[in-house]
Amino acid sequence: RARKPHSEEYAREPMVSLLAQLASDFRSFAPDLVAEPRVSLFRIYRDTRFSNDKTPLKTHIGAHFPSRRFAKGAGAGLYVEIAPNWVWAGGGSYMPSAAELRVIRSSIATGHRRLHRIVTAPAFARAVGTLDGSQLSRVPRGYASDHPAAQYLKHKQFIAGREYPADF
Repeated sequence: RARKPHSEEYAREPMVSLLAQLASDFRSFAPDLVAEPRVSLFRIYRDTRFSNDKTPLKTHIGAHFPSRRFAKGAGAGLYVEIAPNWVWAGGGSYMPSAAELRVIRSSIATGHRRLHRIVTAPAFARAVGTLDGSQLSRVPRGYASDHPAAQYLKHKQFIAGREYPADF
């Protein structure tokens, strides 16, 4: 509580300004993305219930930009995180539901060549690096272990992003 005014002035207010600018920018190239503080901005308080680290506050501020087309928590989106030593920007599908994951994997199984071209393109590597996220150790049930898209079918998350220096 003693640091709340400091947090408001140096973290939340600048992030709200960034969200306002992004909301304006998104209209021209991504009108479906939401950039509103009450939707996009993450809390500064950490969830310490299941953590050994009981530090109550985060050391970064983050915001996500979901699509208006999907229900809350569904679909892919973008994310930005600002900390004293870095800025991370990226996106993807962080925690797709089981139903979403089935649809994603079905799409990958039939359109894996296009996905492979996208994630191995030099422009993708320059912009966001590689496709990351947690994965299964084996190809999921229902797909052959030697499926041409096995490496992508194992994914449970589909995330790509890039870290920038703090002065970014």
